[in-house]
Amino acid sequence: MNMLHEIPDTKERKRLDEIIDNRANYTSVMQFFEDLRELGINLVEFRNPLDNDDYNCRHFVFYNVMEEDWIEIGKKIPAGLTWDTLNFLSKKGYVSVYEPQDMDVVAYMGVEKVVEKNIPKSLHFGVYNDGLVFAKWGNGHVMSHEIDMIPGNLGDTALFFRKS
Repeated sequence: MNMLHEIPDTKERKRLDEIIDNRANYTSVMQFFEDLRELGINLVEFRNPLDNDDYNCRHFVFYNVMEEDWIEIGKKIPAGLTWDTLNFLSKKGYVSVYEPQDMDVVAYMGVEKVVEKNIPKSLHFGVYNDGLVFAKWGNGHVMSHEIDMIPGNLGDTALFFRKS
């Protein structure tokens, strides 16, 4: 059974990319969030990106929500979490599942070209709850959104993991 969830390339996703790409041109932060809200993306927690250099989506998911002791704010993120996600999380007690349930981890995957090869890589993480994904977007805000409503630069497939 294929555990990868393909994220379709939709007009809504293209609109999201336009909003994200043009965020510096917004004269109103409220308009930016309103445009996201029209796509079903909601602000959960406002954070000042300048105050959060060492706190990203991985910290939000694994340190704050899952309360793992192998990740700490201000410390280097284990490379395996990004470059060998399936094996790394398996060794930490997570199993890959086909359908997400509440409190499952969502790993958004993409590829990075390394020495002329495309290498799979986790680009973004969130936690599935009540039909939505809750995730910290970069060093910014915590947002809620549908599984497929992520910017194109954060991946084109998703994997779901459950703590066993």
